[in-house]
Amino acid sequence: MANPFGVRLDAGIPAMSSFAGLDAADRQVLAEWLARKSPDGVDAVLDLTARPWNLAGACVIIGVFEPARPLATWLILRHPDGWLLIRPGDGFVSDLCATLTGVLASIGRSGPQ
Repeated sequence: MANPFGVRLDAGIPAMSSFAGLDAADRQVLAEWLARKSPDGVDAVLDLTARPWNLAGACVIIGVFEPARPLATWLILRHPDGWLLIRPGDGFVSDLCATLTGVLASIGRSGPQ
Protein backbone atom coordinates (compact mmCIF):
# COMPACT_ATOMS: atom_id res chain seq x y z
CA MET A 1 0.00 0.00 0.00
CA ALA A 2 1.41 3.39 -0.89
CA ASN A 3 0.64 6.34 1.31
CA PRO A 4 0.46 9.97 0.14
CA PHE A 5 4.03 10.56 1.29
CA GLY A 6 5.37 8.00 -1.20
CA VAL A 7 6.47 5.47 1.42
CA ARG A 8 5.43 1.91 0.67
CA LEU A 9 3.75 0.00 3.48
CA ASP A 10 4.22 -3.67 2.63
CA ALA A 11 1.23 -5.89 3.25
CA GLY A 12 1.56 -8.35 6.05
CA ILE A 13 3.11 -8.46 9.44
CA PRO A 14 6.53 -6.88 9.83
CA ALA A 15 9.42 -8.90 11.25
CA MET A 16 8.68 -10.74 14.47
CA SER A 17 10.75 -8.18 16.37
CA SER A 18 7.61 -6.07 15.92
CA PHE A 19 4.53 -6.82 17.95
CA ALA A 20 6.75 -7.33 21.00
CA GLY A 21 3.68 -6.94 23.22
CA LEU A 22 2.12 -10.08 21.72
CA ASP A 23 3.10 -13.56 22.78
CA ALA A 24 3.91 -16.15 20.11
CA ALA A 25 0.35 -17.53 20.13
CA ASP A 26 -1.21 -14.09 19.53
CA ARG A 27 1.33 -13.30 16.78
CA GLN A 28 0.28 -16.56 15.10
CA VAL A 29 -3.41 -15.67 15.49
CA LEU A 30 -2.74 -12.27 13.90
CA ALA A 31 -0.72 -13.75 11.02
CA GLU A 32 -3.40 -16.35 10.25
CA TRP A 33 -6.17 -13.75 10.43
CA LEU A 34 -4.29 -11.45 8.05
CA ALA A 35 -3.76 -14.30 5.59
CA ARG A 36 -7.54 -14.90 5.58
CA LYS A 37 -8.55 -11.23 5.45
CA SER A 38 -6.08 -9.94 2.83
CA PRO A 39 -8.33 -10.92 -0.09
CA ASP A 40 -11.26 -9.23 1.71
CA GLY A 41 -9.66 -5.79 1.85
CA VAL A 42 -7.16 -5.83 4.70
CA ASP A 43 -3.87 -4.62 3.29
CA ALA A 44 -1.61 -4.52 6.33
CA VAL A 45 -1.39 -4.59 10.10
CA LEU A 46 1.22 -2.48 11.85
CA ASP A 47 2.45 -2.40 15.43
CA LEU A 48 1.73 1.17 16.53
CA THR A 49 2.47 0.61 20.21
CA ALA A 50 5.63 2.74 20.24
CA ARG A 51 3.74 5.84 19.08
CA PRO A 52 3.00 8.24 21.99
CA TRP A 53 -0.74 7.63 22.46
CA ASN A 54 -1.21 9.03 25.98
CA LEU A 55 -3.44 6.06 26.87
CA ALA A 56 -2.95 4.72 30.36
CA GLY A 57 -2.55 0.96 30.43
CA ALA A 58 -2.37 0.38 26.67
CA CYS A 59 -0.07 -2.64 26.25
CA VAL A 60 -0.43 -3.19 22.49
CA ILE A 61 -1.89 -1.01 19.73
CA ILE A 62 -2.27 -2.50 16.26
CA GLY A 63 -3.36 -0.55 13.18
CA VAL A 64 -5.40 -2.37 10.54
CA PHE A 65 -5.11 -0.79 7.08
CA GLU A 66 -7.21 -1.16 3.95
CA PRO A 67 -5.77 -0.78 0.42
CA ALA A 68 -5.08 2.79 -0.72
CA ARG A 69 -5.94 4.27 2.68
CA PRO A 70 -3.10 6.06 4.46
CA LEU A 71 -4.80 5.94 7.88
CA ALA A 72 -5.74 2.87 9.87
CA THR A 73 -9.37 1.87 9.47
CA TRP A 74 -9.25 0.01 12.79
CA LEU A 75 -7.14 0.13 15.93
CA ILE A 76 -6.86 -2.93 18.13
CA LEU A 77 -5.92 -2.05 21.68
CA ARG A 78 -4.82 -4.47 24.38
CA HIS A 79 -5.43 -3.24 27.89
CA PRO A 80 -4.72 -5.18 31.09
CA ASP A 81 -8.46 -5.98 31.26
CA GLY A 82 -8.81 -7.25 27.67
CA TRP A 83 -8.97 -6.17 24.04
CA LEU A 84 -10.84 -3.29 22.39
CA LEU A 85 -11.61 -2.59 18.74
CA ILE A 86 -11.70 1.08 17.76
CA ARG A 87 -12.79 2.58 14.45
CA PRO A 88 -11.28 6.08 14.38
CA GLY A 89 -13.37 7.23 11.41
CA ASP A 90 -16.58 7.40 13.43
CA GLY A 91 -15.46 6.88 17.02
CA PHE A 92 -16.83 3.34 17.39
CA VAL A 93 -15.39 1.49 20.40
CA SER A 94 -16.27 -2.17 20.99
CA ASP A 95 -17.08 -3.80 24.26
CA LEU A 96 -14.13 -5.38 26.03
CA CYS A 97 -13.16 -8.75 24.56
CA ALA A 98 -11.18 -11.44 26.38
CA THR A 99 -9.05 -12.56 23.42
CA LEU A 100 -7.35 -11.21 20.31
CA THR A 101 -9.23 -13.85 18.31
CA GLY A 102 -12.53 -12.45 19.55
CA VAL A 103 -11.71 -8.85 18.72
CA LEU A 104 -10.41 -9.80 15.25
CA ALA A 105 -13.68 -11.63 14.58
CA SER A 106 -15.50 -8.33 15.18
CA ILE A 107 -13.79 -6.58 12.26
CA GLY A 108 -16.35 -6.37 9.50
CA ARG A 109 -19.26 -7.16 11.85
CA SER A 110 -19.19 -3.83 13.67
CA GLY A 111 -21.38 -1.82 11.36
CA PRO A 112 -20.52 0.28 8.33
CA GLN A 113 -16.89 1.12 7.73
